[in-house]
Amino acid sequence: MPPGSLPGQPPTEGKATASLILGILSLLLCLGFVAGIPAIILGHMARTAIRQSMGRLKGDGMALAGLIMGYISSAASAVFLILFFAGIVAYLIPGRSARNLIYSQQQAKSEMRSINASQATYQLNYSGGFARDLATLGHRPGDSCPAVGTPEHACLLSNELGNPECTASAWCSKGGYKFRMQGADCKKNKCNSYLLLAIPEGPAGNMPALCSTDDMAIRSQPAGSSSLLPTNVAECRAWPAL
Repeated sequence: MPPGSLPGQPPTEGKATASLILGILSLLLCLGFVAGIPAIILGHMARTAIRQSMGRLKGDGMALAGLIMGYISSAASAVFLILFFAGIVAYLIPGRSARNLIYSQQQAKSEMRSINASQATYQLNYSGGFARDLATLGHRPGDSCPAVGTPEHACLLSNELGNPECTASAWCSKGGYKFRMQGADCKKNKCNSYLLLAIPEGPAGNMPALCSTDDMAIRSQPAGSSSLLPTNVAECRAWPAL
């Protein structure tokens, strides 16, 4: 007869006792899944064995208690893990978004430097004047360039900003910013200056607006300045240089 059993009474199912002990430990020692899941498994096994014993085993209450405590501790652990990882994600995503926005601004500055360099090349190659818009620095319709560029299509910019639709009145997008350039002080096909603008769009909408002219300096205004863009070279040069 198992220890603790009285004469004439059925013995207690051992797995029921183990389930109860593990359930208590999972709650008292905060062992969660470590003790809670075994408590659940043993509790189910014990209750099945007790039902099948046709009264020859007891301990259903102990197994049920172990089951309940195992489920409680496992559920608490699951909630803790969900909140823990949710906190990590909530911390990382804004940081990553901020890094992406900063990267967009850096890319916009780099693009403006490239456009300024293309304007300098255009000035050297074509009668000392600047291009009147981005389309003039880009490719001709049909997305092809001759071996040597022309004053109408110098083939100095890539397709995103150098396509024929990027005229002085049109915005062309690239990397979270949209760009527009218009010639200034133009006589016939020669412009003595130009105004280059870049404003954030989409998720980058709270980043600074940028502008540049023939002095090649890149200037900026704080976020929200897109509605107060410079309309001429002098207004751009009044912005602080980066």
